[in-house]
Amino acid sequence: MELPSTHKLLLNKEDGNCLFESVEQQYDHPAEENAHLLRIQLFMFYRGFNFALEYPDDSLKQRLVLAHNFGDNEDFDRKGRLLPTPHTFNVREDRHYAGVMDIIALAIMLKRPVDLYTAVGETTYALSSFTDEHTTGTPLVLAYNGRDHFEAVVPKLHADETHEMYPAVIETRNEAIWKKTTRNKATRKRSVVKGV
Repeated sequence: MELPSTHKLLLNKEDGNCLFESVEQQYDHPAEENAHLLRIQLFMFYRGFNFALEYPDDSLKQRLVLAHNFGDNEDFDRKGRLLPTPHTFNVREDRHYAGVMDIIALAIMLKRPVDLYTAVGETTYALSSFTDEHTTGTPLVLAYNGRDHFEAVVPKLHADETHEMYPAVIETRNEAIWKKTTRNKATRKRSVVKGV
């Protein structure tokens, strides 16, 4: 399967925040839902979610429990060593990589379906949908490169309009991200978010 010809990838930095940036980019006013706030909301969601309960078969909550219990809650450092804290705790840290468990949790938390295109070739994708009777509205659409990066998949018209309608908002958001990542690192050069 290929990405729909009416859609395009909305690029973002490959810095561990890509899933949260990709979700943020799909709201009508991107500045209202920044990636760091979404991380904190997800962390709080995990703190309140009961992974010990049994949920209805094929529900997103059941899928979340299965993902949690079968490996998605383990995190590793850059050298491949198992971290002593679970992913549901680590996710609150800026630049901490996200995964499928987080996509399921975001669908539950935001009450929005999520369609995930996972690359299985250069231009070929496998589609997974995360939805149940509790999710409504237009799906958030994401692409995953099959290794370590998520990007938003948006209608071509929307991608162009977002940049034209909110250039000051997007620049302000990017500037805030840059300031936060360069705090106490005066030698770091400014990086520009691609595609916005």
